[in-house]
Amino acid sequence: MTRYLYRHAIGGLFHLDEDYARARLPGGLHPLGFRLGQAIFSLMAFDFVDSEAGSFTELALMLLVPPDARPGQGLPEIGLYPWLLATSTAASRELAQERLRLPVYAQDIRCDFARGGSRESVEISDAQGTILKLEVSRCDLKPTARLFQCFAQGPEGLYQAPVQMQGWLGEHEEERGRLELSDHPLLAGLDDALSDEVPFREQLVEGGQEDFGAMEHWR
Repeated sequence: MTRYLYRHAIGGLFHLDEDYARARLPGGLHPLGFRLGQAIFSLMAFDFVDSEAGSFTELALMLLVPPDARPGQGLPEIGLYPWLLATSTAASRELAQERLRLPVYAQDIRCDFARGGSRESVEISDAQGTILKLEVSRCDLKPTARLFQCFAQGPEGLYQAPVQMQGWLGEHEEERGRLELSDHPLLAGLDDALSDEVPFREQLVEGGQEDFGAMEHWR
């Protein structure tokens, strides 16, 4: 098991062009969506305070895919395919690549979290400048535990692992958030593929923990 503890995370779910999503998924995985021609894209920023790689911050770009129940793992709520992780340290990228087989952005990033009144935001940048800014609105947080399934592409095909998440979670669909994307190579056409810069679901987590099971060959 690979455990991550985080102080804080914010993110959102967005509608994304289905062709753009399919181009980032390996064969055998299909995007989830509830609008014709559109997939669901998840963007999350984390402030990790403890892990085998120490403390670091992270940006995760993920697509929602159908889960596949595995014997002894329970029934996941959703499947996730991270097509790119960007982190603030080399050690965290090495752990993500070697242990979890996840694709990473090669450069260090910086995540600047801020809170003001009923709003929370994060600005993510690297040596080239600002990558993106995300703002969400606060809501009540409740203790929550969820089971996800993470998929990854490896040299021998697809792999999967259960991910148990717990923490104080708040989410709502009031559509008061906003995502601003810069012209940055990490984003690779994402701006044109997004249907709207407003997330249809905003998410906040405090005092969170993620436990990744072992990555196992899936197909």
